[in-house]
Amino acid sequence: MTDALEEPRFGAIVVGAGAAGGWAAKILTEGGLRVLLLDAGRNVDPVTDFPPPQRGNAIRSRLAALVHGQHIQARCISFGEATKHFYVNDRECPYVSPRKSPFLWFRGRQVGGRMHTWARSALRMSDHEFHGDGTRGDGQWPLRYDELAPFYDLVERTLGVHGTCSGLDSVPDGQFIAPPEMSPAELLLKQRLQEQTGLTLMHNRVVQHNPDRIPIPLQHALKTGRLTIQSNSVVSHLIFDQQSGSASGVAYIDRLTKRPAEVQAPVIVLCASALESVRLLLNSANKQHPQGVGGSSGVLGHYVCDHVSFGKGGRLSDDYRQVQQGFEPPKRDPYDFGVYSMYLPNFCGYWGAPPDFAGGYGFQIGCTPTHWWALGFGEMQPRFENRLVLSKRKKDAWGIPVADIDVRHSDNEERMVKHIANSIETLCKEVGLAAQLGGHKAPRFYQRWIISMLKSLVFTPSGAFWPGAAIHETGGARMGNDARSSVVNRYGQVWDVPNVFVTDGACFPSAGYQNHTLTIMALTARACDYIVRQYANRVDAR
Repeated sequence: MTDALEEPRFGAIVVGAGAAGGWAAKILTEGGLRVLLLDAGRNVDPVTDFPPPQRGNAIRSRLAALVHGQHIQARCISFGEATKHFYVNDRECPYVSPRKSPFLWFRGRQVGGRMHTWARSALRMSDHEFHGDGTRGDGQWPLRYDELAPFYDLVERTLGVHGTCSGLDSVPDGQFIAPPEMSPAELLLKQRLQEQTGLTLMHNRVVQHNPDRIPIPLQHALKTGRLTIQSNSVVSHLIFDQQSGSASGVAYIDRLTKRPAEVQAPVIVLCASALESVRLLLNSANKQHPQGVGGSSGVLGHYVCDHVSFGKGGRLSDDYRQVQQGFEPPKRDPYDFGVYSMYLPNFCGYWGAPPDFAGGYGFQIGCTPTHWWALGFGEMQPRFENRLVLSKRKKDAWGIPVADIDVRHSDNEERMVKHIANSIETLCKEVGLAAQLGGHKAPRFYQRWIISMLKSLVFTPSGAFWPGAAIHETGGARMGNDARSSVVNRYGQVWDVPNVFVTDGACFPSAGYQNHTLTIMALTARACDYIVRQYANRVDAR
């Protein structure tokens, strides 16, 4: 992969080389279009970017990162010595959020984006999330599960997804390869949960690890000979043809030299990640689009969501540790982050009275040889008040206005957090997990002091992670059937400028409770299949 030195004629420009951008490049190039893929970060070297990890003190490493410009990124659960170079520098890439209600925006700027630190959870969303009973209101999707299912199939077959069929409507079955081996403790936990409660603790559904480091969709696109990847290109805004009113290309700034440039193509696909794509649309405001591209609806930048996230863990009790004796976990690539083995889908009405909140949640669950952990992800309700605008005062290192993000948990989400916490405690009792949480040794005084000081940087007063920390942000350029209440249509096509598409998480009308990445990939594949069918005869695909 090399930077483009000369500009041939492109059939499409794709902005962002992460989960969505890779699939856009694959489908468009395989459909015959020449594609320019622009990414704000560097190319990734499969050797130098993945060195053998060295032992180090996790707290000390994060404190050092605070000093060296990654004061937000260091709060991410997967941030560490081995991964810190996959996160942005917060001084170069700042943003604004309320001090008393922060939004934690964890970003990776490199070809492949956050896929290099992704736990690879691959869950399908269901018709309940897309349509419900037809009364989802602000969260209604303009498509149904059956329309997306063929593209879920395509993504799963291409990437390879470990898992087993469970027959649950809430997490539809897919195209699976063999599931990974469970540890003896995990098998015991699964057995006890089934016997005591009747709940189904599924095998994890996780994309198989890719030791080649270069995302598989990009590998497919490169093989066509029709893809040009241009890294270090910080896209600032769309440019327009004054006569037609269509977008004619994008303006970008070289990340290293800070020289501005422009490139043109008849189709533009925004895959920069939810908040970056919204930021780009807002920063593309002009006379025809004074509120930003897609802003005529009045909802551009609104209805931003992130999953409600709450987790706990503890030391395995004696009976679980006994069954682990003699078990040797398989050796793993240190850059394989697909570590959870089990998933408990939405069951929030099982214990006690029906929940007093809207939305559902599920648990990712795992056991190490000595400890267990459970991390719940729940559906945040889409609210107009949760929004992203451009800062009027602050700019990034390339002179682009930064995002001003105000996304908060409502009373509904606070009630969900309490329910998740109670469910974890009840689950522990049902399956005989140790009552005490945390490690087997009490933390020392200085450790307790550091933890108390840093806790508010990551957790809300109710114990949930601050919005953004789930790294599942969606919304801001929602899809719909009506241009008066949505930014894009059912294919991610901007109502106001039909040759611009948004296919990353920005187009979600609501969050669901499942991990979003598989759905983002499937939506992108579907949108780009539509582009190939609708636009191939109108653009130069040579």
